[in-house]
Amino acid sequence: MEPVLNPSIIEDYFCLKEKVCDLECKNKQLEQKIQALEYVIVKKYKLENKPSVTKTIFSYYEKMKIISLVVMFFFGNKIFTDPLFYRCVKIIISRLIF
Repeated sequence: MEPVLNPSIIEDYFCLKEKVCDLECKNKQLEQKIQALEYVIVKKYKLENKPSVTKTIFSYYEKMKIISLVVMFFFGNKIFTDPLFYRCVKIIISRLIF
């Protein structure tokens, strides 16, 4: 084997080797960041897709509250002035108590 007469080839080899090592390190760091982001996204996705029981009950409660407020706003005067309403309330209260 002949000795290398041009020292710039050797220098280029080592420079390229250093660059490759640096790029591999950066690649590993980027892969770790991507895995961390994937973990965060998956964890957030799991939390959003599995609503707890209290959240569903609260959402139903909020919906019923809004519906009752709208009904009372539009029909409250007619409901409270109707004598049948008070009779129904009296019957409901008497059945709940006795």
